[in-house]
Amino acid sequence: MKIDCQNFNKWYPRYKSKRLSQQEIISSKQHLLKCTNCSTLAEEIESAVESKVNFEPDPYFFTRFQARLNTQDINRSSTSWIFQSKPRNIFLYGFSIIFAVLMGYYTGRILLPTLPTDELTLQEVLVMEDGIANEPLGLEMIFEESDLE
Repeated sequence: MKIDCQNFNKWYPRYKSKRLSQQEIISSKQHLLKCTNCSTLAEEIESAVESKVNFEPDPYFFTRFQARLNTQDINRSSTSWIFQSKPRNIFLYGFSIIFAVLMGYYTGRILLPTLPTDELTLQEVLVMEDGIANEPLGLEMIFEESDLE
């Protein structure tokens, strides 16, 4: 890697994280000693990082935090609003039940086949399922009548 001002953004983070070879470390130190622009930029980066790392905590943070914990109901769970009897919840329960019933009804109509009740009787369907007869009772009479005309 070339250690110069144009490649400062590439070699300086590697220099700080000690991921450069020994020869590159020596040449980067020499460059920082010679080049005022890169050394100034490196000092600005170091001061910005240090100001973020060494911040002063709020001295009253834990006092306020403890007071806030004491005022809240700790035993209250996040789902406790479900079991409260409020008009909002009653409306929600009623809507949920109606929605579930309607969804069950329409899902059943879509997924479950319906019997053609106006064409075949229950006895004819049972006879066809059991294999007792190959065709439903009464159909031969329909075909015979239509042949006569």
